[in-house]
Amino acid sequence: MTGYRADSKLRGGTFVEALGFPNDPAYMAKAQHKIKLAGQHQIPVLTVTQPDTDDLASIFAKWLPRANARPINAELPPRPVKPAKPTPAADPQGNGKNATNVQARAERLERCRRP
Repeated sequence: MTGYRADSKLRGGTFVEALGFPNDPAYMAKAQHKIKLAGQHQIPVLTVTQPDTDDLASIFAKWLPRANARPINAELPPRPVKPAKPTPAADPQGNGKNATNVQARAERLERCRRP
């Protein structure tokens, strides 16, 4: 293990390295070392820099689905329904003294009374 890892991995095993600090010699030395290691292990690496951001669609075209292959107006599946939390017994007077609160208060008071 080298301790290195790529920024992303694309379908087919190509790794992506986003070179965020191309003017920093130490950063680029490490990036070049990672790219060299990948080459030694026949791992394809695609590097991108800030100027590439305007052309990402063409850079990643090989990995993007064709425009006519994308579903049109596809609906997302429904969200799973979360089970409702059990509610304590209702307080008929509406003063916050339901059975659960009364019991919890009594237990706290009992713990305080113990030496």
